[in-house]
Amino acid sequence: MSCHHGIRCTPQECLYSPSHWSATSKPPDSVIETFITNLQSCYRDNLQTVPLQTVSYGDGKQIIDIWGNEFESATALVLFHGGYWQEGDRKLFTSPVKVLVDKGIAVACVGYDFATIICLNDVIEQGAKALH
Repeated sequence: MSCHHGIRCTPQECLYSPSHWSATSKPPDSVIETFITNLQSCYRDNLQTVPLQTVSYGDGKQIIDIWGNEFESATALVLFHGGYWQEGDRKLFTSPVKVLVDKGIAVACVGYDFATIICLNDVIEQGAKALH
């Protein structure tokens, strides 16, 4: 089954996929590629200007990137990247980092193993473990 954009997906998937509804005339695959490129650029820029500490809280992808100075910040924000527990990366969820750190907020971007490798309950347990 294909949507009206010619992409193989259900009508429901098309309806809720932002890449299918870009204000540009770009096809969905091109929209996603541009989006990922912009997120990678944010990560590289942050590496140049924002203090980073990387902490492992377990095996595999159980890694937390702590941006800013956690000891000087009165506030911290913990971010879990999206991807339906199937894809994505903590490094691609750093676009808000610089603005928040500049306002004195430390930011922790949490990585976790995907539900394609472990069961969803284990993914949830990893998230809870990251918060402790």
